[in-house]
Amino acid sequence: MPFQSDLDKVIKNWNEWTNKNNPEPYSAWVLSADYNSTNYAFDIGWLGVWDDGNAMGRGSDIWFDKGAKQAAAFAEILTCAAHNNYASEQIKKGTAEDGSSAVIRFSDCKVKQGKSMKDAVNGLKAWASYWEEQGSKSSQWVFYPVFGEDVDYDLKRVEAHSIYAELGADYERYGNGGGFMRSQELLDGLLDCGVSRVYQSTKVRDGLPK
Repeated sequence: MPFQSDLDKVIKNWNEWTNKNNPEPYSAWVLSADYNSTNYAFDIGWLGVWDDGNAMGRGSDIWFDKGAKQAAAFAEILTCAAHNNYASEQIKKGTAEDGSSAVIRFSDCKVKQGKSMKDAVNGLKAWASYWEEQGSKSSQWVFYPVFGEDVDYDLKRVEAHSIYAELGADYERYGNGGGFMRSQELLDGLLDCGVSRVYQSTKVRDGLPK
């Protein structure tokens, strides 16, 4: 595909520029949708992760000061309708975060009236512990919206699997292994979550400390 080759070239040049000009720890993935909503319709997504807020600030200063040529190269082949920022908290480590690709699920959630964010996150942590006991290899995070669009949710549940076979194993655990009943016990009184969107991701920069 001509677009893919153009994108690969721009990313290659950006990586070379970043290696020389921006030492802040940062990793990035390109996302393409397998199961999506019209509310999140796009051809590709870019998921970038800094090590912490300090790295985000310093790295952004370098990008805005020196990265105009690289930004223009991306703009020649891509039109980005949204640019959002989230603080993240990992609540379960698995097999996906260190791989070169992953299958990632996102769902938007509201904390139920009368419950706190702390209640909701503790419930998600309890679910993550249960899910690990059942043999799930998933990696799980909570994303908290900070900058960008005015959203009507409180957090995103994010779950990643190395391959679809691992996601399918969790699908079976949830549907026929009793997982949905445990999920109801732990989370139904805390969160209202929408249907998950599922994307395949390819890592295009591996810059976070190991």
